Amino acid sequence: MTSTPSDVTVIVRSIGHPLLSRAIESLIRQTYRPQVVVVVARPGALLPEPAMSPEIEVRYLRNETPLLRPQAANAGLRAVKTPFFMFLDEDDCFEPDHIELLRDALHAQSSYDIAFARMHVWEGDQIVATSGSGFWRQRLWAALPFWIHTALCRTRLRDAGVSFDDSLAICEDWDFWIQCSALTDCWFVDSVTANYFRDTGSSGTGSTGNIDEDRITRGRLAMNAKWSVQLGEVRTVADDALRTAQQWMQRGDIVQAQRVLTAAIKIDRGNPQILNWLAACALQLNDASAAAAHATRALQTDPLGLVLWLQLARAATRLNDAQTRDHALDRADALAKTERELQAVQKAKADCL
Repeated sequence: MTSTPSDVTVIVRSIGHPLLSRAIESLIRQTYRPQVVVVVARPGALLPEPAMSPEIEVRYLRNETPLLRPQAANAGLRAVKTPFFMFLDEDDCFEPDHIELLRDALHAQSSYDIAFARMHVWEGDQIVATSGSGFWRQRLWAALPFWIHTALCRTRLRDAGVSFDDSLAICEDWDFWIQCSALTDCWFVDSVTANYFRDTGSSGTGSTGNIDEDRITRGRLAMNAKWSVQLGEVRTVADDALRTAQQWMQRGDIVQAQRVLTAAIKIDRGNPQILNWLAACALQLNDASAAAAHATRALQTDPLGLVLWLQLARAATRLNDAQTRDHALDRADALAKTERELQAVQKAKADCL
């Protein structure tokens, strides 16, 4: 447990749900506790007064009139004074190492402003699924790779102007992440450290007792109207970059190909094809560390990408990292199905071993 105040604020939007105490208790149990918990409460809501650790400051923010979900989220954002912030819905909770793992990830990945983990999905007292997958900006328009309480963010995102859209009665968190994706990539921590209880909330996006199909449809239509043009632009940038980079590589100009791909990955963050080509460029330029980093990031998005595992094996061989090399070759071997794939793996083994 931390013995000094941390640098994390947790924002909780509350209507006085009876499970709020469980959510806050999960914050007390964190191996890296938040410095501040901001509870944005509905007027008149009956709120518990849980026994908090002296290390954690709890602030209750009450408005004179009820706030919509995005308005409540923005009120919490404005109250953040720490370098990091995150959200926790009042009927959900964290595993004890959730904040620590995400914070460690952002400290290790200084160019990333968001780190997120996987979550258990509960119905009643049963775990019915786990959720969470590697981030790819194009994929974000189709579905969320992470839920709002599974992510830790740097406060500089808010300072750059990211906020919740008050006009959205639903899907406001989805919209928030799309805004963030224009500014930062998101690092995937492949551990299950959060819990989502989809039948206990009131948003209309869960399951039995918490599902409103008409409301969800309206939300998706609003999101499509707001973001479809930008999605088309992102796809065009990625497709053009891949085509142009291949042309430069065919001409033998690896540096120019790398420049084109580097510009594109800043737009379509997490694109596994672009990252794969960047890894290939880095290997040809004898930068095995960069190649390994690109392949590792690509595998967050596409863990079944056989070609990506082979790229990682080649980079690890250049770095004399036998453990990573052997793991990558084993994964590629397990994924290979066609004769062509099996031959590619055998060739990589001959080159790497």
